[in-house]
Amino acid sequence: MGRDLNLIKMGTELIQCSICLEFPIEPLECKGCDNLFCKECLLLWFRVTEKLECPHRCEKLYFSTVDHTLARLTRCVTTKCRNENCSYQGSIDEVTKHEELCIPLNENRADIAYEKIVELINSRRDAEWMMYLLSAYRPPPPYYLCY
Repeated sequence: MGRDLNLIKMGTELIQCSICLEFPIEPLECKGCDNLFCKECLLLWFRVTEKLECPHRCEKLYFSTVDHTLARLTRCVTTKCRNENCSYQGSIDEVTKHEELCIPLNENRADIAYEKIVELINSRRDAEWMMYLLSAYRPPPPYYLCY
């Protein structure tokens, strides 16, 4: 017997793109870490980093389309247009097509994803540089003063 859906609380991080942190459009799943990505975000990631690697740095680089359950879920989920002045609602695919005409061009999803990718890369570089500095720094040996 199943569980009452009104009693279930599900974390949205399970079904969000690991780059743009939104519900994935044309989702792809990394088989190394089981994370989801929008196809567009992942292609942009490869272009910006100039590397064919998972954003989570998995050793195994293999992406596949998601299983049928998540594909069905993307067709069932309804959402609202991101334009605050618009009340259009529909499936994710319908709203995505609608937003191409409704949302101003300067709020393009690719631009937003690009900014998030650059931010992620910079934060990683900062973290790697800090780890390098911490591992490379060696305090001077103690000197004992004799009087």
